Amino acid sequence: MGKSKIWNKILGSKIEEDFEEWEDFDEYEDSHEQNEYETDALSEQEDNGAYELNRDLYHELPVDIYQDENNIYIEAFIPAVDLDDIDIQLARDMIHIHGERVRRSSAPEDKYFYKELYWGSFERKIILPEEIDIDSASATEKGGLLQIVLPKINKSKKTKLKVRSSK
Repeated sequence: MGKSKIWNKILGSKIEEDFEEWEDFDEYEDSHEQNEYETDALSEQEDNGAYELNRDLYHELPVDIYQDENNIYIEAFIPAVDLDDIDIQLARDMIHIHGERVRRSSAPEDKYFYKELYWGSFERKIILPEEIDIDSASATEKGGLLQIVLPKINKSKKTKLKVRSSK
């Protein structure tokens, strides 16, 4: 059943003319749905028969971000990553986290029958909701959890400035 017939049933009107403009979009949407399926599904590798996740889109580091009155907090799982292999760059309104997870397994590739773990480079660029004090930011790791604390700049803070003589 075509999309226009579905909408006709739902809305009770004939709107096929409106969908003629959407034919290109339908093709895009179908290919996009296929890509999502391929990303989520396991694919059998021809060389050794191992099942392996399609990793083309798995290089972005998943994060949790939350805030309170004074800070923005970022948390990310980084197991099997050496702390020296993590690079965090800050600007007042953005953070860029980059790293690499290096495989340490000694098993030959042809011995795998199932592979899900992501090994390789990952990164995440995040535009922050407020400006931060980059000099007071901190990052810690415990048990494979990276925790970043970004203190917000208090724009409403006021102070009195005394004028001194330059003589």
